[in-house]
Amino acid sequence: MTSTQATFDPLDESFRRDPFPTLSALRNETAVFRDPALPAVHVLRYAECLAVLQDPSLFTNDFAWAIQPYLESMPRAGRGAPSTPAGSRRDEHRRLRSLVGRAFSAGMVNRIEGQVHELTDSLLTHALEQGEVDLIEAVAYPLPVHVIAEMLGLPVGDRDWFKDWAERFVGGFGSAVFAIPEQHVIEAQVATFREMHDYLRPMVDERRATPGEDLLSRLVLARRRVTG
Repeated sequence: MTSTQATFDPLDESFRRDPFPTLSALRNETAVFRDPALPAVHVLRYAECLAVLQDPSLFTNDFAWAIQPYLESMPRAGRGAPSTPAGSRRDEHRRLRSLVGRAFSAGMVNRIEGQVHELTDSLLTHALEQGEVDLIEAVAYPLPVHVIAEMLGLPVGDRDWFKDWAERFVGGFGSAVFAIPEQHVIEAQVATFREMHDYLRPMVDERRATPGEDLLSRLVLARRRVTG
């Protein structure tokens, strides 16, 4: 690891608006460095990123350590904290990916392709009507959220709720990794997870009884085949 005085604030609004000049300057100085201000190591170049991703014996994607001490101090909140594929250990990650892989098929992808084109056209048309927009907020963020909602088979009228849950759920990850998470942040994350769970649980039961062609049905059926 290279010793360097370089640093940046990944949560700074000016960096988030245009990170590329800062990252380019940092890459010219070093490939990897430990941030002097944040509990983080920055890996900036392709070869080093690839080495990290391909060596699970030295590196892990389990970021539970970032909030575990705080969850332990709040047992009630900790009991409701979800695990996620992105933060799962190797065997669990492989199991979850296998389930998702079984649920995806060429037929399902082909089925929603036209709907994705329609949604993209709708978002772009609305953005053009506005004249000036933030492309991330207007297109790049809502597009995958609505596509996921479509794939899951969520009712059209519920998709704004789903988007709100997604925004709230991912919104606290940055504070958990780059700073000590405050108690209200963790409790808000857990509360959001519980809301999503309470909404999706009846839908899972319904799909288990009467499967459809949506992703949620396929996930339920894939899990049934794996667990028997």
